Amino acid sequence: MHIFQALCTNEADYNPYTPTKQNILCSGKSALKTILAHQDFISSVSGNKSETLGIQVPPPKFSYSLKKKTLSIILVLDISSKMASKWSRTRDALFRLVSHMPSGSELGIISAKSKEAVVNVEPTVVLGSNREGLHGRIPYRLLNEHDACIQCGIEKATAMFNPDHIGSIIVVSNSYLDLWKPSTIPIHQVFFEDKWDNSTLSKNFEENSVGVNFKVPPRKILQNLSAIFLQLLKLSNGPRIECTHQRFYHFEQNHIQTYEDEYHLVSGNKISGTFSVEKELSTDLWVILTPEPAGFEEDVQVFKITSPSGRKWAFPKYAHGIVYFHFEAQNNEAGIWTFEAELHPIVAKTRGSRVSLEVFGQQSNAGNAVTLDFWTFSGPTSTLLYAKVTQDRLPIQDAHVEALVYPPDSKEPTRLILGDKGSGYPDITHADGIYSTYLTHQPKSPGFFSVIISADYNSGQANLPKFYGHADSECCGSSLPDFYAIPTSPFSRVLPGKSFSVEVDQKALNKDIFPPNRITDLRLKNYPHNTSLYATLEWTAPGDDFDKGQAFRYEMRCYTHPGSLVNLEDFLNKAIAVHETLLPTPQVAGSVQSITVALPWPNEVFYYAMTTLDESNNRAEISNLLPVYVEEIKTTTQLVRFNFTLFEKSNFCPKIQF
Repeated sequence: MHIFQALCTNEADYNPYTPTKQNILCSGKSALKTILAHQDFISSVSGNKSETLGIQVPPPKFSYSLKKKTLSIILVLDISSKMASKWSRTRDALFRLVSHMPSGSELGIISAKSKEAVVNVEPTVVLGSNREGLHGRIPYRLLNEHDACIQCGIEKATAMFNPDHIGSIIVVSNSYLDLWKPSTIPIHQVFFEDKWDNSTLSKNFEENSVGVNFKVPPRKILQNLSAIFLQLLKLSNGPRIECTHQRFYHFEQNHIQTYEDEYHLVSGNKISGTFSVEKELSTDLWVILTPEPAGFEEDVQVFKITSPSGRKWAFPKYAHGIVYFHFEAQNNEAGIWTFEAELHPIVAKTRGSRVSLEVFGQQSNAGNAVTLDFWTFSGPTSTLLYAKVTQDRLPIQDAHVEALVYPPDSKEPTRLILGDKGSGYPDITHADGIYSTYLTHQPKSPGFFSVIISADYNSGQANLPKFYGHADSECCGSSLPDFYAIPTSPFSRVLPGKSFSVEVDQKALNKDIFPPNRITDLRLKNYPHNTSLYATLEWTAPGDDFDKGQAFRYEMRCYTHPGSLVNLEDFLNKAIAVHETLLPTPQVAGSVQSITVALPWPNEVFYYAMTTLDESNNRAEISNLLPVYVEEIKTTTQLVRFNFTLFEKSNFCPKIQF
């Protein structure tokens, strides 16, 4: 079977300059050339080009295996003195993990000492009757030992893990450790500090291990650590537990609120509000109030909640550093709930306590709940953050998506807004539910970035496309066509993202090394002068550093042959420059800008392209090419008129007559 019979295999007929999405994203390479450049085909490609186009792909090989059903989690816990400041909150977070493990799954617990590992609990079936007992086998006190043999714990855990089960080994330690080779059993590491003795080995583990790394953010340790454990439970093929509400309160009138501070100031000692429960996430509902400092749950005097139908609950449980309600029913009430809470007045006034309200629900109707996914991509000069927001496999449009990113060299987070506007790199396609942005922070030392990603319905602006892609519509290349859209129900998601590392360039520290974004949507707006050679071009402004800030200046050029615009040397030396005085000053990234240009002469295609520079003279890649053609027409009255042709998506170009 030839895999290329559905592709245009005659490379001689391919136009690399047509402003298609394929050419913009793949630097003028055809789909065929892009495919053949992949590692899967390089070894099969013959040196003879004609033979390359007709290569045969070996038939696929299939293997079959029975689906594993029993979920197994084995904890390897660092109980050295280095965990002293984190241990109380770690035990509290592990309580949530044990509470959410489904009945019938297995849990094992191992303590890592300085020179050995001790099995606290052999893999034991989790039942409603023994959850508290299993959590009680997690050590209350740490050892007076400076180090922990995590490798010893991993070896015991690997030997204990039933190969017929699904699940993972979860390591909880003070520091990131690069001590083992990749394993067929997922080994996830949760840690608080970077210990980066060998960055190469660390990168190898990060890339090759079937497990993932989560560095706990330095703020809101219990909330973030709990979210990480629930995410690891999900990654281990356990139940999908989603955080659907999270809000923080500060009981202190004199508190100075910073940009990064998410706490809402509270006057007095009472709070109240609402939260939504989605129908798809109404199973095993948890409503949790967490006081700060740790272990002061008795400061909460009142905690009440009311369901949408008016049913009230006023007697929560006090345990494990939290005050909570737990509803194990399959289908709890969906809709808007209300809550009230009250701290002891003296405590709220004198100590400046803080509390958080969180709501967790388990997905009860597979495939219908709003899903939030997150991943990163590290390029040669930058790291990109991606989040995908969907419901029932359809993209959610116009959601509010942001990331709190904690660098390895700072406890202060960077707040980044992720967009889905399709205006160019990194967001290529508008309204596809994939939101993205650049990370431009330069760490001074190697280590892991922590990230907390959140998404919500954007105060009612988020919507869901229905019946998009009907037969009469043409693909627009940078967006998804839709028939109509409906507003989403209120939703909110909070998700800890997999921690990631970036290369540290000591020579680039404290320097501006990030160029403006490449412009990918240079387009023709209109022809304001019917009897002249003037045309208006339009584009979306890039930033100073990729898609952030405000750039310094533009350069625009045109030429009759597109090849004179695709590389920088020809762009600067061969092409015809648009005078800099005609070019606008770059505006804030995301702004729509335009310019009216005069074509040098009619009856020939002119290709336009532009680039952007910042104040450090960092230059963006050359934009997409915009071809414009003006045909001179003489009427019977000798009036000169022009036909303008806009080259859109193919070599066939409709004419627009003025």
